[in-house]
Amino acid sequence: MIRLLLADDQDLVRGGLAALLSLEPDLEVVAQVGRGDEVLPAVTTHDPDVALIDIEMAGGDGIDATAAVTASGARCRCLIVTTFGRPGYLRRAMEAGAAGFVVKDTPADQLAQMVRRVHRATASSTPPSPPTPSPAASTPSPTVNARSCAPPQTGPPCAPSPHNSTSPPAPCATICPPPSERPRPRTATPPPA
Repeated sequence: MIRLLLADDQDLVRGGLAALLSLEPDLEVVAQVGRGDEVLPAVTTHDPDVALIDIEMAGGDGIDATAAVTASGARCRCLIVTTFGRPGYLRRAMEAGAAGFVVKDTPADQLAQMVRRVHRATASSTPPSPPTPSPAASTPSPTVNARSCAPPQTGPPCAPSPHNSTSPPAPCATICPPPSERPRPRTATPPPA
């Protein structure tokens, strides 16, 4: 059984996610919180395997909450779930130690699969392999290589955000490699004097 923590400031969204994910035979929602500053205490108390964390919440955003969980050394992996799939969010989420990034209009079955992949990656301590498309799938998976944060090479991307329609759409779902496998940021070298 994969134990889940849900963190979202919208009660209806959080309750809907809990109801949908609880239908899966191998997933169990063990805690729900509505504020960013409640995430780490809930992780400590309930010991979930995976935390699904919204970005925009009161009491600290989801990226800060993810960084706190990562810094605590908890075995819980954080999966960012947000309304807007902006590339900047993806980069910040990776830097905070997130194991994945999903936009809220991802179908429930794909969200459940992402949770399983993040959990498997935790258990094996290796980056998850690319998804195998099912024979019934009519379009390729939207999962991309999180190292480059590049948009999907094939298949339809998510719709652009109505708040930022000039930038290219971000991927619908991304699995991030474990922190030990991520490239280190380059430090700027001063120009010669």
